[in-house]
Amino acid sequence: TLFRSANTLDDYEEGTFTPSVAGATTPGTATYSVRVGSYTKTGRLVTCQIVMTYTGGTGAGNLLVTGLPFAIAGTIAPVASVGIYGGPTFTGSVHGLGASTQLEIRGSVSGASFSNAVYTAAGTIVATVSYEV
Repeated sequence: TLFRSANTLDDYEEGTFTPSVAGATTPGTATYSVRVGSYTKTGRLVTCQIVMTYTGGTGAGNLLVTGLPFAIAGTIAPVASVGIYGGPTFTGSVHGLGASTQLEIRGSVSGASFSNAVYTAAGTIVATVSYEV
């Protein structure tokens, strides 16, 4: 019989996933020239790297990144970095939608107050996010 300490790490995984963009009001569709997602899961902590370049987007509403590899346990998913290019100049973080595999991009547009990014027809999203499952 093997005895494990309470501090034994026995849950580690690496892999890839396919992220997408969607609108919160109308999900829509998009055409992707780059669409890459990778993750590392250590215990309950998942860290994802996301790079997407899309055009022809038909979504509407707040900008969502969908298709995360695991559902988010809580409601906040802090981001190490996030950049959006080709749409409004946007800096900030993401808000994880608890019990789902979606992120909302939030921050400030050109120095304005904190708000959600709005889905645009084309752009590039580069992000690293960590969250608990």
